[in-house]
Amino acid sequence: MLYFQASRERKIVKAIGYARVVPGENTTDALTHQKARITEYCRANGLKLERIYEEIVSSEIDLNEGRPQLVLALNSLETEDALVVVRTDRLSQNRQFLTELKNLMEKTGFVVHTMQGPTDLTKVKSSIEVTSM
Repeated sequence: MLYFQASRERKIVKAIGYARVVPGENTTDALTHQKARITEYCRANGLKLERIYEEIVSSEIDLNEGRPQLVLALNSLETEDALVVVRTDRLSQNRQFLTELKNLMEKTGFVVHTMQGPTDLTKVKSSIEVTSM
């Protein structure tokens, strides 16, 4: 099992949003909806949203080959920052990628927030399931 967990005591310095839709979805409306939810989530939880990165790409695309906005978002995160997404599957549905993301989180010290979990706790049990504690 793969778990992402962050301490409830962390002070979040900044938040970076990431919105992704797949080609063929109603892209403009879907991106607008995700960005509005990310913005509202940050406002409601006292997070300082600095930027929302967005892209239209399948989650099957390799991070290094076709996800430049996600790479920029991840590269902009520092210790105690938050990456905010609507759902974990907006990042990826690939277990290997999520494992790499967990390792990057541990190394860098940022946390992942989703609309599906508590404010500062994301617990991933499978590649696409998110549950609350």
